Amino acid sequence: MINGTNMPRTSVTRRFGRRKPIMTPIEHARTAERMSRKAPIWYAKKQRRLDEYYKKLIEKTPKNRRWYLKQKAEILRGATKAVEQAVRHHTRPLAALAARDDLTGLCTTKEFERHLTAFVSHKGKHYAVVYLDINNLKDVNDRHGHAEGDKLILSMSRALRSLKHKRLSKAVGRMGGDEFAVVIPIESRQKLETAISDYVGKVSELFVRNWNEIRRCDFQASFAAGSASTFEQLLVAPSVFRKTKDGDFVTERVARNTARNMVKIADQRMLTEKQRMELEGLRHERRRE
Repeated sequence: MINGTNMPRTSVTRRFGRRKPIMTPIEHARTAERMSRKAPIWYAKKQRRLDEYYKKLIEKTPKNRRWYLKQKAEILRGATKAVEQAVRHHTRPLAALAARDDLTGLCTTKEFERHLTAFVSHKGKHYAVVYLDINNLKDVNDRHGHAEGDKLILSMSRALRSLKHKRLSKAVGRMGGDEFAVVIPIESRQKLETAISDYVGKVSELFVRNWNEIRRCDFQASFAAGSASTFEQLLVAPSVFRKTKDGDFVTERVARNTARNMVKIADQRMLTEKQRMELEGLRHERRRE
């Protein structure tokens, strides 16, 4: 209701000089929901009218029979499409919730791999996956409680999200309890190591700053990082090289396997870096003794 009337909101299209209604996203959702509820009833009525009309026909010739079956098939096809749209409309909020982590709001593992697969399939562009793991999160949970551990996780997620807002990364996901993964664009092979080291340095700076602002315990925040890029010859299963009927190779499965291998290799390199940091910490403690 606008200005005390039931007239819909309209706008003038300058090119054609005619009016067309404008609908807000809420009105679009309500219209889709109303149509999804009424569509099956409408198609059932249409089917009933068609059956009644065919029964009243005096001559049921083969031509009329083919016309009746064709109309019936179109009605069933339209009803199936309406039901699919209704299911898609009602499950869309659930799919959006399933694609996001509850605590941080970042992508889940499956959603992150889906984004990475789309990036890997782009020809002529190169990306790197940086896998991050917060050190000693279990010690923080055991000594100071899970509330402090959640603050440590949120400090990392806010750092990664802020860098994504600055367009330094393409996708950010939480892969596990204290593990995160990021997709960053790479211009050339020569700038690969520099781009990754610069990004990890910025993450470390923001992570420590965020933790120092909200922490209530004496704990030095740190993390281990590993990376893998599309410049490397990543292992791909031989079964993905399958020809189609036209003689072309299937690229979607290759991209999907390449994305998963990038995450696995980055994870392995992160574990190697974490073990190296732990050994350095033990050596430093022995020197103090």
